[in-house]
Amino acid sequence: MSYYRMEGVAKKKVRVSPEFDKRYPYPANRALYRDALYTTVTLGATGDVAIAGKTSVFLGGTPTELGYKHRPGHDSAADRVVAKISPGTIKVAVR
Repeated sequence: MSYYRMEGVAKKKVRVSPEFDKRYPYPANRALYRDALYTTVTLGATGDVAIAGKTSVFLGGTPTELGYKHRPGHDSAADRVVAKISPGTIKVAVR
């Protein structure tokens, strides 16, 4: 299990179950997700860099459902926080 740290979420709510929250007393400013997010990066001889994707799910609510809002003046929204690494490929110059 892993988590996304959220600023400004003060109230504690039961996220998974009372038993779970008692056993794992994470602070209220954490949005838990089931699987650890990691990926594999493959470097090709011709300059291709491939990033494998990885997806998980939030446990007990998304950051938005838990009351998280980004600080004013920051260009981001809580509803765009996902438990996911997007796959992709880029090309770099080979010398």
